[in-house]
Amino acid sequence: MPGLNAQIIALTLPEGFEFPGTPQAMLDEMMAPYLAISGLEDFIGVAYGSTEPDPDFRNLWWAKTDGGGNPVGWFAWDGAAWSALPIITPSGATGARPSSPTDGTQFFDTTIKVALIYYSGSWHTMDGSPGDVKFVTAATLADALTLNPGWVHYADGIGKVLAGALADGSDQGDDVGSNTHTNTVAEMPAHTHEDIVLTGSEADNGDAGTFVITDATQSVGVETIAASGTGSKGDGDEWDLRQATKILFMLQKS
Repeated sequence: MPGLNAQIIALTLPEGFEFPGTPQAMLDEMMAPYLAISGLEDFIGVAYGSTEPDPDFRNLWWAKTDGGGNPVGWFAWDGAAWSALPIITPSGATGARPSSPTDGTQFFDTTIKVALIYYSGSWHTMDGSPGDVKFVTAATLADALTLNPGWVHYADGIGKVLAGALADGSDQGDDVGSNTHTNTVAEMPAHTHEDIVLTGSEADNGDAGTFVITDATQSVGVETIAASGTGSKGDGDEWDLRQATKILFMLQKS
């Protein structure tokens, strides 16, 4: 569509025209009839409304609205149907973001390659709703926050697995479980230890009696049998309950 550059111009008043006596008469009798808008000769117009324009208007743009007159978008006839025209968001480097934006202002930041929207006094990514949580990769937490405007570090989730709350939300926000655990005696599997009983005789050294276990060398014989307790093993260290896990930065939409 050709560009529109309209201007209001004054026409020549007819000879003998009398100056109106009141402001309203000035508007009605002088200004309204003798002012004109120039530059409209190249303006071919637009179609407007909630219903599809007649075929005679397919050479125009269509400013489509809903039934209440609220704007839906711009459409153009592509030869087969009315197609929505793309909306191009202003873009630039981080430093080129609008300096005094109003709520709802959109901007594509080419430095961090993210579409942003301004509200509540700061820029936010277009994706996500307040309270959403996501994981991101970055060299540092500061880098992660720079690449995700409008998100903050979700510190309460550090080192924890996330799980869904009950339908009524009664356990929402609860902390359960732990990363490590040390078994107690009560948690050990039930088991028994068998006693070892030595039986026999010392007939080989002339003594018909039973074996005698002592920590001293017997009067006759070549062996010393030392008496000792069974002792204990194990250090009682904590063991890791976690499955193999990749640690990333966790952010929450503010």
